Amino acid sequence: GGIYLLRGSEDNYINGAIIKNATVGVRIDSLPANGNPNLILENSVIHNTFDSGILSITAIIAASNCLIYDCGRNNLQLLYGGIYNFLNCTFYNRTSLVLDHENPILFATNYLAVSQTEILAAPLQLNFVNTIIYGSEDEEIGLDKVEEVAHDVTFQHCLLKTLKLKALF
Repeated sequence: GGIYLLRGSEDNYINGAIIKNATVGVRIDSLPANGNPNLILENSVIHNTFDSGILSITAIIAASNCLIYDCGRNNLQLLYGGIYNFLNCTFYNRTSLVLDHENPILFATNYLAVSQTEILAAPLQLNFVNTIIYGSEDEEIGLDKVEEVAHDVTFQHCLLKTLKLKALF
């Protein structure tokens, strides 16, 4: 299935890992109580996942020097806010005989729809530095937000495959 870091799991450190052929590479749930990252991910590779490489729901993640590629849904699926910092990372997808890449590599929101009528929102802080987000689709970045809740997304010195980034956020 993958690595699941559930509510209450804090100060996790993964370095030099290869996570492959999972449903979800790493799933992280809920902000830590102490304010430290739920996960520090360094020098690691996540690939060939059925769903997402990283699926996070309101968490704190610091990742550096990582390669996340060939994921079925999104390489990064970041829901309901959180604090995310990605430094020197590469996110890549391509359509192949095994992978039908139709979703954006990055999908991030500052809300979570719990029903058709109820939406929960939390602040989103998302930072990419020296990072590549590139794939076979025309649009590889999907950002969505609730206007009333803080959302801060920055890209510094990045290579991005997108047509409408300014229109989205």
